[in-house]
Amino acid sequence: MFVVDVETGGLDAVVNPLLSIGAIDFNNPDNRFYGVCGAKKTQVVTKEALEVNGFTEKELANEITVKTLLEQFFDWVRTYSDGDFTIAGENPSFDRDFIAYNAKVEGLKNPFGHRTIDMHSLAYADILSHEENVPIEDRKNKLNADIIFKYLGMPEEPRPHLASNGALWECEAFYRLILKRSVFKEFEAYPL
Repeated sequence: MFVVDVETGGLDAVVNPLLSIGAIDFNNPDNRFYGVCGAKKTQVVTKEALEVNGFTEKELANEITVKTLLEQFFDWVRTYSDGDFTIAGENPSFDRDFIAYNAKVEGLKNPFGHRTIDMHSLAYADILSHEENVPIEDRKNKLNADIIFKYLGMPEEPRPHLASNGALWECEAFYRLILKRSVFKEFEAYPL
């Protein structure tokens, strides 16, 4: 599986641009991908998205197209994985849908399937398996990436949110949830 995180210009893949992709091959975590592309003039970039990802006007005008970014990413995926082509992440359906929609628009064959591995669900199950309480507010589950990272003994992800950092933090979290160990030297100082 691939731990994937994307940065976008908003929440709607049809209207907002895909701006960057960060990914790590779970079976071979030294193999990482990070790429950035520009936004098309016809696409809407929201103020809220820029507050999260910190992209600048200069970065939005990047000459690399989303088609080129996706071609580079798909080539990397096909070259490095010795496992399945499944997307894993904190909110993987969001990442999957942006990748799938843009691949379709650009006429590219998307190597990923529809199924995803959700960090939230694994953390929820892990919390319950230790007979702890899942954080609830107003009768709604309040688990998010920062709460999951804290639960796993990890520091918060740096801000602004970059896809490369998102993939790194999420991959570390998956290792801690699934294999009960750390994988990256960046987290050695943070015991499980």
